[in-house]
Amino acid sequence: MSRLRYLLALLVGSLAASSHAATITFNFAPVGNSYLAFLPGDSPAVGKEVTSAKIVLDVESFPGSDAANFFTDIGFPIAPFAGHEGGLALVGADLGWSGAGTFRYFEETTRFNGTFISTRFGAETPGQDFDGAILDGSRIEFTYVPEPATIALAAVGALCILAAEARRRGRK
Repeated sequence: MSRLRYLLALLVGSLAASSHAATITFNFAPVGNSYLAFLPGDSPAVGKEVTSAKIVLDVESFPGSDAANFFTDIGFPIAPFAGHEGGLALVGADLGWSGAGTFRYFEETTRFNGTFISTRFGAETPGQDFDGAILDGSRIEFTYVPEPATIALAAVGALCILAAEARRRGRK
């Protein structure tokens, strides 16, 4: 029976370990710029499942500019699950922004859930008809599962085998 308790502890520990999440952060392109980047195959995120995203965007629209004209987009190195998205586009007018000042957009979402893949990705913030800046701290932060659940599944399988053995021994 001590093996059964040991495996139960292993199962609980592996489930707890697999539930810890890791994060990876992507940045918006500065106003008037774009960028292309590459998520290499040896990145710890590649092949891992996205479970949620946090979008933080702080924008300053300079005096004489209209925040409604702000636009930014970014494509992520994600193979999205069915019904989910692989990119983000934000437009000041759609966010209800208008005039000069500091504006904030915040969202926590699962709409980008999928799997990270090794590929190119990029972002742009053209700045046409908009004079301002994306402020420090703006980012898109993805939470992903760092380890597959196979360890937990193996522990469950071993636990089932031990339970069957214990029942078999009890019948003898």
